[in-house]
Amino acid sequence: MSTESIHDYLLRRLNDLKGHHNRMAEETGVGQATVSRIFAGQAMPRLDTAQLLLNWIAAHDRAAARAQRGPRSARRVAHAGGARVNGARA
Repeated sequence: MSTESIHDYLLRRLNDLKGHHNRMAEETGVGQATVSRIFAGQAMPRLDTAQLLLNWIAAHDRAAARAQRGPRSARRVAHAGGARVNGARA
């Protein structure tokens, strides 16, 4: 079994998301130059910076998965027990 370090995972995902670096920087508050330096291997992110970027990547992946499921899946959720607001039924 092979394990990937957090740093290697972050670099791999930054490579996967090349066209999203500016949006990632803007939405996380991490400077675009910092994201670029991390991506280029010129900087090692601090733990708090890595966490911000990893959280953004996870949210991006969840949104992409929802978009891939399409509107039919969203209707099923809406009909399966009512709308929810912040985890509570509205």
